[in-house]
Amino acid sequence: WVRRARRILPALSCVILASMIAGYIILFTFDWKNLGAQGLSVFGLIANFKMWKLASNYWAPAAHETPLLHTWSLAVEEQFYLLYPLFLITILKFTRRYAFAILLLGVSVSFVIGFYATANYPSAAFYLLPSRAWELAAGCILALLTHKRMGSFEDTKSAPYLSILGAMMIGLSYFCITEERGFPGYQAILPVVGTLLVIAFTSRQNFIGKLLASSPVCYIGKISYSLYLWHWPIIVYAYIIKEQTEYSIPFYIIVSLILLLSIGSYHLIEKPIRFRKHWALPVFLLTITSIVASATMFLWRVKYDLSSFSPVAWNGRLYDVTPTQKPWEGFMKERMTDIHAPLRENHISNEFRELGIFKPYGGPRPEIMVLGDSHALMWSSTIDTICRELGRSVSFFAADGTSPSISLPPQKVATRFFSAEEKQQFDAARIRVLNEKKPKLVILSCKYSGVKDTREIINLLNLISKSGSKCLIIEQPPILPIGDKNALIYCAEILRKNKKIDLITLPFGEVAEWKARKSMINKAVEKFSNTYLVEISDLYLNHENQIILQKDKVVNYIDDDHLSDAGAAVAKKRIMKIIQEIVTK
Repeated sequence: WVRRARRILPALSCVILASMIAGYIILFTFDWKNLGAQGLSVFGLIANFKMWKLASNYWAPAAHETPLLHTWSLAVEEQFYLLYPLFLITILKFTRRYAFAILLLGVSVSFVIGFYATANYPSAAFYLLPSRAWELAAGCILALLTHKRMGSFEDTKSAPYLSILGAMMIGLSYFCITEERGFPGYQAILPVVGTLLVIAFTSRQNFIGKLLASSPVCYIGKISYSLYLWHWPIIVYAYIIKEQTEYSIPFYIIVSLILLLSIGSYHLIEKPIRFRKHWALPVFLLTITSIVASATMFLWRVKYDLSSFSPVAWNGRLYDVTPTQKPWEGFMKERMTDIHAPLRENHISNEFRELGIFKPYGGPRPEIMVLGDSHALMWSSTIDTICRELGRSVSFFAADGTSPSISLPPQKVATRFFSAEEKQQFDAARIRVLNEKKPKLVILSCKYSGVKDTREIINLLNLISKSGSKCLIIEQPPILPIGDKNALIYCAEILRKNKKIDLITLPFGEVAEWKARKSMINKAVEKFSNTYLVEISDLYLNHENQIILQKDKVVNYIDDDHLSDAGAAVAKKRIMKIIQEIVTK
């Protein structure tokens, strides 16, 4: 444990201290608390819990703005290293004979937990120790086997081939592991077993051994811990600078900076302290300084004057059919500060498998059906008002963080907010309502710039077309160049610097990606005679093609790509006109 602290703490403390200083300079003040909390969680060895709550899905947008996200794996590692020695000592003391069998059982249980959790609780499975322990414990099994054998496995005849197989498995995992298939789950077998084979069967006499023993590869191995520590904060801060200033730091500069800092960290911090006789005091002082810096960022409070803006509301959660709805925590709670976003009524929990959240303004059968993710929820309050004024019944089948695509036949595949069984029931309910209730119009809205495969949209439009319903796609609003941040507080930050502002406009963010996805939607619409597109982006742009974030005290957005209720209402007249034209034909 002492050697572990000596190896890990110096460079880690330096990176966290540097991250706090960079955050103070680069980040907006409302992000300081989160950054400080990240730093404190690292020293508390609970960074995996913090990042799980803060960024949730490892591939979610919030991950790109979390400088210390990568330390989740260090926390899992240290938690394992704290518990495993105690576990092993206990086994060896009371039942040495069955030590290997007990450890093998533990690995099997952890793997089963990981497999089940990946399918049903993917974010928890990714970040937490119970589903990850088997990956580390696999190396412990190899250590016990080697100890029992009284030597390594390098001298076996098949060693050269097994070491090559292991290296190939590690390389193959780079191409095969995807977010969509779920990780860790069964996908983790590939890199874990590959690594075991390389460790067990590599020697200086075989090809893989010679490759790994070469000077360049050995040097990368020596600085690998520093590379791990430095790479992600630099990438994140480069991303944030681009979001704030539209200046994209060249890739070669980012890579060069990562390498330079990693090399400097290894030679000036890691190596000297690792072999220094009196190391405890400098490591203690560096660690305490980093903790104090993190605590200062966490406790720093800035009061924002919001009196210059009208209250901002987002009623999307009232129309969300997610099975279990809870108050926002962590990152989402911070991001929605001072934005009124009420929860739906407690008794609404089974609508996702029935008729959706149904508003019978025109009778017991839904004439209009709303499909989509949080972007559909963004329009739901406005669509609700339109349907009430037109006397048309509407059913909301929108769910936060869930693609509107429907699998045929419905599959048991877990998502962020649905278990595998719930997702299957959700898909089945939407198919049933389309085919049996036959709504006149299906309104579709999602974050099209986040669609990875255009076939998802095509297949959904084809399903809607076959049901006999018309389809109206609402264009995605222009994207603000502020990242996944609270738009109201962003306005308050600008007000702090400029004192008086009647109009806040910002450049169009991610415009190339937005245009590419708009073109994709246009082509999809052209394929189906029953499908219409309502364009709304021009309503949020001025004559200079700048996005109108705030005008006459009204803040049109809640973050970079979601409109507030007031912002969505700007497009009400246009959406209402085309809905009326379609449903009265």
